[in-house]
Amino acid sequence: MITKLGVLALAMETGDGVLNTPTGSDVIFVEDLNVSTSFDNDEPDYYTGSLSKEEDIPGKETITITGKFHLKGSGSTGITTYTEPDWINLVKCAGCNVTQTTGVTTYGELDIRPHPAPNATGTSASALANFNGKRYLGVGCRNNIVFEHEVGRPVKGSFTLEGALQSISDATILTPSGQDTTVAPIWANATTAFTYDGYEALVSRLTLDLQNELNQDETPNATYGVRSYAIVNRDARGEMDAREVTTGTYDWSGKVQGATGGVLTYEIARGGATGTYVKLYAGAVQLTNYDPTDRNGFLVAQTPIKYTRVSGNDEWYIRLK
Repeated sequence: MITKLGVLALAMETGDGVLNTPTGSDVIFVEDLNVSTSFDNDEPDYYTGSLSKEEDIPGKETITITGKFHLKGSGSTGITTYTEPDWINLVKCAGCNVTQTTGVTTYGELDIRPHPAPNATGTSASALANFNGKRYLGVGCRNNIVFEHEVGRPVKGSFTLEGALQSISDATILTPSGQDTTVAPIWANATTAFTYDGYEALVSRLTLDLQNELNQDETPNATYGVRSYAIVNRDARGEMDAREVTTGTYDWSGKVQGATGGVLTYEIARGGATGTYVKLYAGAVQLTNYDPTDRNGFLVAQTPIKYTRVSGNDEWYIRLK
């Protein structure tokens, strides 16, 4: 079987571990799709008068699905509502709240923010990885995402879905239906300049790792003891490399010593077309270390960063419009 002949589909569940079999309309176009399974067996060690061992007893069965998707809009130009992009379920099961808003131009916009109740009913997903005749199906899946920015390239979200293994079976490959046709904007030609703490830093790389801690939600009522995965903690962090300048222009090391956060924001679009705008805003990003290093002959401030809250579940948001 050829791995490139595969698709990922993700459907939100009505309750943790309640199977909602994905269909062609739930397909998400991803890169680097990989699946791994885990069978947590018990190994009997009976005293039988012999050193020979008995067969293992199969126990918990889980699935992990990884890949990457492009952070892009759906191309929606609706006046009151913004059509959700095909990758939206990846953020919904990663502890994000997705809400419709109306922008200043009256066009619908979509806000993606940390969810105050990341394990609420309806926030888990059934995941189907379908490879050219083989189907891997997981339930009760939740997710972690790392948004990776590199200048001149599309922003990519690397995801790690974890759930209870429902089945492995033969199945024809799903036919995608109704997926987005928009092209992802590159991280360049910003419609709203990239700034940190009000300063237009020369940055070539930026990451936002949601750092969701995922643990198994165990119950003897589940077929193999695991109903779903749950997000039990989060600690959004990342890294940024900014061109070093004089202290009088911007004091990167002083910002670390001051232990105060600054606003980080940018907005990009594909050719300025409505429905392709992507904005990231984080209200209190703290620089947690400072390491002067070389980047292609330039001195840069390599700075690990922490996305902290301002007033609650507001460490960051992504807006599509």
